[in-house]
Amino acid sequence: MRKFTFLATRLFTCFLLSGNAYSQITTLPNEFTGPVVAQGVDDLTISDPSQTVVIDLREHFEVANVLGQVVQFDSNVGKINLELFDANTPYNRPVTVANFLDLATNGNYDSSFIHRSVFQLVIQGGGFTITPGTPVVVDNVLDVDPIVNEPGISNTTGTIAMAKLDGDPNSATNQWFFNLVDNSTNLDEQNGGFTVFGRVIGNSISEVISIANFPRWNLDGGGTFASVPLINFDNTQTLTADHFVTFASISPIDIYPTEADPTAVLSFQVTNTKPSLLTASIVGSQLRLNVNPGQSGEAEISVATFDTHDLSAEISFFITVDSDVFSGADIPDFPNWKSSPWYANYNNEFWPWIYHDEHGWQYVFDNGNPAAIFVFDLGLQEWVFLNESSYRWQYVFGDTPGWIFTFPNNTPENRTFMRLDDGSQFTIPPGT
Repeated sequence: MRKFTFLATRLFTCFLLSGNAYSQITTLPNEFTGPVVAQGVDDLTISDPSQTVVIDLREHFEVANVLGQVVQFDSNVGKINLELFDANTPYNRPVTVANFLDLATNGNYDSSFIHRSVFQLVIQGGGFTITPGTPVVVDNVLDVDPIVNEPGISNTTGTIAMAKLDGDPNSATNQWFFNLVDNSTNLDEQNGGFTVFGRVIGNSISEVISIANFPRWNLDGGGTFASVPLINFDNTQTLTADHFVTFASISPIDIYPTEADPTAVLSFQVTNTKPSLLTASIVGSQLRLNVNPGQSGEAEISVATFDTHDLSAEISFFITVDSDVFSGADIPDFPNWKSSPWYANYNNEFWPWIYHDEHGWQYVFDNGNPAAIFVFDLGLQEWVFLNESSYRWQYVFGDTPGWIFTFPNNTPENRTFMRLDDGSQFTIPPGT
């Protein structure tokens, strides 16, 4: 049975049994770091509830020890995040990183697959793409000019290095391999040393190991594709593109999400213990806090960040809303009158409130019409309304169950009193 079609291929190998020595090898710390708290958030007091409080979460979370550009291998079995050793890191490998990024950002690694898996050593890719069909078609990734070798970083677990031809230190082009274990003894000093140019971060090593655990198949009788890892495949099936470990893309990715592009290594979630007091939302990498109108009190805010593989870190702090109605802005042409951040809803329209003097009178002008004024005295707990006909209504909160007084034509004559609990209603004659 014909399993798949080859186009032109070039054989690369990962290692020899012996090689040339290379001195001054750098061994990386054996850690795969996830998100950590860079600094906490101090408890906050909000005295002006009209303002949105914005907290930049990039100042409070980081992926520990990751300084270089991150790229994401988006495979059909999971995502692998990798830090490149560029000029922002102590391990700069400029030629190798530039070559890899050119191929990745130009889409040359799209639809590429892992074509070699060596038990407890490496998995290798970057050389070939696959196109679905019957049979599937295998083609070469863009074959660039060989690059200069940049060895000196040890081939430890979780690092990525360039593959090259046997006996030619400066023959790397497009193929790379992940070290499944510490291969420093075998790879650091042979064939000029194999160039390590990045390492997995977070728990991406688990995805690398999972690929290595797939059964390996000899698809070409012992050549380039003698140990291809395949997914859910057996000899009774027709080989399809879905059986290969493929990469939809290998592309740069930011550590932090933005409002325009939420795809990043980290994501954020917020928990608010008192949503009636304020709203807490995540926009990109910002935490935004907005006080609900007329509210005061305290809430605890917790923000958690997760990386691609759900490693997490969390911070918590308290928000106290101390809404001072006497802290509004001055209103032009109205001495001692100030605007208020509070709002009233009357007849399905929002009206701005203003206030004046030590009692904090709240005045609402319906569409700017001073003939229709709603007044609320915060100090005396009174509610007064002047309508277009100059009727004056008043509800005294402290007089249980409460009364409404009506003054026709805004005069004390023929005053009408009505209890709010649908009780008695009577008038008081003039002069009473």
